[in-house]
Amino acid sequence: EQLSSCTILKRHNNINQALKYAISLGLIKENPADHVIKPKKSKYTGAAAYSQEELTQLFKVFKNDPLELAVYLASYYGLRREEIIGIKWKNIDFENHTLTIRSVVVNTNFDGKLGELEKDRTKNKSSERTFPLVQLFEDLLLKMKQDQKRNKKIAGNCYNPNYIDYIYVDKMGNRIKPGYITQHFAKMLKKHQMRHIRFHDLRHTCATIMLSKGENLVKVQK
Repeated sequence: EQLSSCTILKRHNNINQALKYAISLGLIKENPADHVIKPKKSKYTGAAAYSQEELTQLFKVFKNDPLELAVYLASYYGLRREEIIGIKWKNIDFENHTLTIRSVVVNTNFDGKLGELEKDRTKNKSSERTFPLVQLFEDLLLKMKQDQKRNKKIAGNCYNPNYIDYIYVDKMGNRIKPGYITQHFAKMLKKHQMRHIRFHDLRHTCATIMLSKGENLVKVQK
């Protein structure tokens, strides 16, 4: 498998951190990662966005898929995967039909071990925003809520109670990881022979659609 320079650099960094931790524990005396020649980070030049026709096909592909709502939120609200995973039930106002983005879940490194970090704030203050909760999204959220309730009952004591506040958890109550969205999205595109783009590129798709509808560039940027 041919890996991109960006992926190689990320893996090198993870290995490097783990080896540094091993040195601190006295397990090894020298970090072999220090002698590795790292590739230069290449600029991503892939497809920037889907057309409206491709987007329509994408929605069909993800119909009833665990990431169906995530694909909609990225395509129409321009949300990042970290923002989608960070959505909590308290951020959803079913009475006033709104969805507010206030927290994120990001990959991080704890003493050489990979994990996720919860932040009750977004990338910056301007990233905290409220969207109208359209009927389609509301229906999907209500279905997810019912599924979680049923899974919790079936799993019993085996259900993980630590992420009960989050909308995106698996059948055992574990919060899904940012990497799962990236990997599953790419897998589905390949399976259905769709043009490859990154999940993050759905943000560009959102911006492209808004501009095509005549929205002001400054508004789109915000």
